Amino acid sequence: MNIVKSLTIASLVFSLAFNCLQTQAQTHDYDQLIAIPPQLIHEMDIDPNQLPEIPPATVAALPDHCKPHRVTGISLNSNGTLMAVAITSGGSSSECLASGFMQIFAISTRESPRLLYIVHSKYWVDRVAFNPNGTRLAVGVYDSNVHIFKGMIPFTHLQTLPEARADIGAIAFNPFGTQLAVGGDDVRVRLYNGSSLFTHQKTLPKFSGWVTSIDYHPNGIWLAVAARDGMVKIFKALHPFTLLRVLLNPYGSFEAIAYNPTGTQLVAGGEGGKVWIYNGTSPSDPLYNLSVPAKVTNIAFNPKGTRLAVGMVNGQVMIFRGMSPFPLLHNLSVGSTGMAYSPDGTWLVAGGYDGKIKMYKVDITEAFTETSTRIVTEIHNASTLTAFSLITLLTAALQGMILQ
Repeated sequence: MNIVKSLTIASLVFSLAFNCLQTQAQTHDYDQLIAIPPQLIHEMDIDPNQLPEIPPATVAALPDHCKPHRVTGISLNSNGTLMAVAITSGGSSSECLASGFMQIFAISTRESPRLLYIVHSKYWVDRVAFNPNGTRLAVGVYDSNVHIFKGMIPFTHLQTLPEARADIGAIAFNPFGTQLAVGGDDVRVRLYNGSSLFTHQKTLPKFSGWVTSIDYHPNGIWLAVAARDGMVKIFKALHPFTLLRVLLNPYGSFEAIAYNPTGTQLVAGGEGGKVWIYNGTSPSDPLYNLSVPAKVTNIAFNPKGTRLAVGMVNGQVMIFRGMSPFPLLHNLSVGSTGMAYSPDGTWLVAGGYDGKIKMYKVDITEAFTETSTRIVTEIHNASTLTAFSLITLLTAALQGMILQ
């Protein structure tokens, strides 16, 4: 065989083997390759006249809950078996007075949510939050009070926190359930300590606008507060409750904030069609910003931090990957003023001004990631084996040519 021709063939075979190895070495985003759209599994209309399975301890004259009904807050308990929903009704005209109610549902993937308990109010019910172990449920009402309920059957009313001077717009428990932060239209945030019954601990310095959202860092040491003055203020959540940092929205108000589960990111949104992503442990200038089509009303991470859901005033929920470069994965029309992931990350529950609550099976991709990674790894390993086999054959062939 002509040596030049042999070397040409050898070059081609080496090139093929190298390409196999290169293909095997490429980094693949398996999560992107197997993305599956969220699946709607339950949808229900808000009904203030639905009878609960557990009747209230006392029966009083019920307010006339006239439409529109709007979901303003959703919280799931620690094992994802209970869902509390805050709802406002009426208020659009003199003939339709404002009122509200809070409903607690039993939820599962197999059956439609079952209404267990209902609390009626002559005022809008704006926020709900289970504490981390699900033993307490805080309900913010537009009567300037936060009401504390037992978070389990029979959902007994335990306590009223009356220190606020205006409507309640934000409530949050710290990660240990030992502190409760409450903010509202009196432009103040009040802190309460305790895990069973709560006592007033501290009132933070006055803001310049309504308090709209509160979240604790997963370490429980820092507290982020958003307000309509276009500021997010980061406080130390322990005595002496020092103000540590101020973040600004150049386009207007901040309406929603959330730390990711590891505390490495702080995400904030509001007016201006932007979602700002900051370093969660040392926030200063945004690391990233995402463009969205309307004012942000709600932000939620799934428990693994792999998904970031952003709700907007137009009823859209946009789901991004929770890591850089934060690609958009899904765009839903579900209502967005109340939104929460289940503790295992497989459900997304959302409601809004359309009078509906929708429950989606989400992050189905997560269940397949391990299997898909194994399959693709096996393919890569096969490519590697093929490449080395070609090299072995080539080496033998060259040795034969040289001997000839």
